[in-house]
Amino acid sequence: MSDNPEETAYYLRLVSMYMDICTQSVRKVFNFYSPNNNGEDFIRLNQARLNELKTKGILNQQECEVVITQWPNISRMDISLLITLSINLFTTMQLPPPTKGWDRPPKGKDISIAADLLRLRKIRNVIVGHHHCAQLPQWEFEKEWETIETILLRIEKQIDPGNEVHLQYKIKCYSLQQLQPCIQNEHDSKLKEWYQEVSKAQKQVDEYLKNLEGFNVYLKDKSDRYERYIKLLVKGGRFVLSALIKSKCQQSDLRCKLDENEDVLREKITDSEHLEILYPSASDRFATTLDLSVWDISLLTGVLLYAFECNDDLKEAIDNLYNARKNYAEVAVKSLDPDTFVDYLSDLKYTINVAKKNLNSEEKSHINEILEESKKKAKDDGSFKTYMEELKSQGLQMKTFSDIHKETIRKTKETLQQMITHGISFDSNRVLELKMITVGSDEEKKKIAENILFEVWQIALDRTENKGDFQEVQEEVNKILKEIKSKNIQNISVEQKCILLQIASREPCDMLALIEYFQSDLFHKTLNDICKAVGYHCDTIVAMCSNVTIESLHGILNEQHVQTQQESGIRVPITVSSPAAMMELWKLFQSEQFSNSTNAIAEKLSKHSNTPVTLQTYTDMKEFNDVFHRETEQSSTDSESNDSLTQDSCRTSDTELDFPYKGEVTGHPADHSSQYDKQKRLSNIESKVAKLEATPDDHQKHSDYIKQKKGNYKCIQNKLTAYAFCYCLVLIFH
Repeated sequence: MSDNPEETAYYLRLVSMYMDICTQSVRKVFNFYSPNNNGEDFIRLNQARLNELKTKGILNQQECEVVITQWPNISRMDISLLITLSINLFTTMQLPPPTKGWDRPPKGKDISIAADLLRLRKIRNVIVGHHHCAQLPQWEFEKEWETIETILLRIEKQIDPGNEVHLQYKIKCYSLQQLQPCIQNEHDSKLKEWYQEVSKAQKQVDEYLKNLEGFNVYLKDKSDRYERYIKLLVKGGRFVLSALIKSKCQQSDLRCKLDENEDVLREKITDSEHLEILYPSASDRFATTLDLSVWDISLLTGVLLYAFECNDDLKEAIDNLYNARKNYAEVAVKSLDPDTFVDYLSDLKYTINVAKKNLNSEEKSHINEILEESKKKAKDDGSFKTYMEELKSQGLQMKTFSDIHKETIRKTKETLQQMITHGISFDSNRVLELKMITVGSDEEKKKIAENILFEVWQIALDRTENKGDFQEVQEEVNKILKEIKSKNIQNISVEQKCILLQIASREPCDMLALIEYFQSDLFHKTLNDICKAVGYHCDTIVAMCSNVTIESLHGILNEQHVQTQQESGIRVPITVSSPAAMMELWKLFQSEQFSNSTNAIAEKLSKHSNTPVTLQTYTDMKEFNDVFHRETEQSSTDSESNDSLTQDSCRTSDTELDFPYKGEVTGHPADHSSQYDKQKRLSNIESKVAKLEATPDDHQKHSDYIKQKKGNYKCIQNKLTAYAFCYCLVLIFH
């Protein structure tokens, strides 16, 4: 028996009244709207429609056995089935739908019979939700009982006027009657049937939740550059590796080659699934087809390195492809910073270019097409999702997005704790983003649930005048907001990208407390309660996956993001006519004389304003990036189509001309954002042009390439006259 007899009694009393009186009332409604007030005849005449509902999965097997027959018995139909039949069999002329439709929870002001049928179905879901413990708190019992009584009397007034007093007396008797031990057994079989149906859907949703992994779960937005990178890695990397294996042996000889090197491959390749592909347990290995097109990149690289002879350059390229595949999740974080990400993309292109030298002309041509495709905006054709699922499914011991997210959370918490220890605050608001993804067994109802959640968050944040609907959901959301608002928060906003909650604060201690709250059992319990409440309204099972976005963590860890978001101060555009003139200005801005002058200006401003003022300066080279990006892309295309290029020239074409966006003066936060020596790259531009001018055309096979490279760098040099860079001053008042 229950460890809380009082709450068990509340549950059984509600179940008893609901299963008896509510079912009787809904049965009266069904007969009332049926032609000639005969529900059984109406069901008998709609057998074709009922078979459609069976095919669509709207009716389960037990329900079909009751209604798909020439002799339906309406007294055998439970309240859930009767409501389903009312929704799907009656025309809008017979039973007008709720004002928001059958597929949306009804408005509070909608007191139509159709809306009340949806409310009764929602209460059934509440009862089923408590079946596992068979208990109901007093406050919830009283609330649900009052709701049911109001609904039943309202329905009775419309379909059987004058019978309300009798019905009210009947309801009161159920509230006072002595509970008999047999009551639980009387309705237990139906409750178990409903509960098993819900449990099945719950398991399905839990499986969806368990399988959520990847870019969209932990990052706020899609990244075009990362999608192109992944496509190049999977499509280009696999093709070039497969082609390399085929170039070293015929398909029929591969089996023999693998068998010859079985000992070393078993030693080096430890993944059991990969070994099963290479050495199937079937007695006749030769009967098993070796399909390289479905092999994972890590398996292809292992076979190439340990079963075939490769020169040093090719070994390095193969190893680089393995590492790119191994670190694919980490690169997603790197893609947040385009200046850092360019190295990863150019290294991948360079690696594929090196590997393709060993292929025939047709295969090289195909690789070039893939490389060209990687420069264009990624198509939303589902290929990215396919590639990501493939990388995840064959992840081996590699880091997943979940691992990267945990690592970023750890680093952020450590950084915040250090700031707290040293009494350091942020100079401006930081935004922590909580992304909540809704999953469900029914896609349409899942979207409705997500819309409800967004509406409730807006109400909770006072962004809308609409009040009163979805009170149970509202109460749970308010619990989360109460915890958030207990911190020193500057602003909270919500976006419907899934559900994206954005919380702004400049205090490290509050940011740390929020992160820990979002990881706590209390938060996840509240989130689970929200899902239950929304599910009751939508007659479905939903669950939510919540994570602090990596972008927002990255923004806390990386000062550069804050500086680029809020630009202030004075900008002084300066047009240059040559690289030499640009370098002279560059030297001036780096000089001690210039630094002394800015300090003197700051001192005068402080005296004039009677407030301490600091003057920070930096140069904005952003406009140059477009010039160099276009030219280096063209240079990359030329290098990829020339099979005789050296490795150095191949690498130069993609990486060495990338320009900084901002932050070249010492002291600016962006100084630490890039792994390149930006000043050195800038000073190298003129020397590259001069070097190409002086390059002797000793080898005929390089002459066209050298000529093209000269043209590219000359073009860059000429375009410097058409662009200006800015000298920027930022005033900071203390």
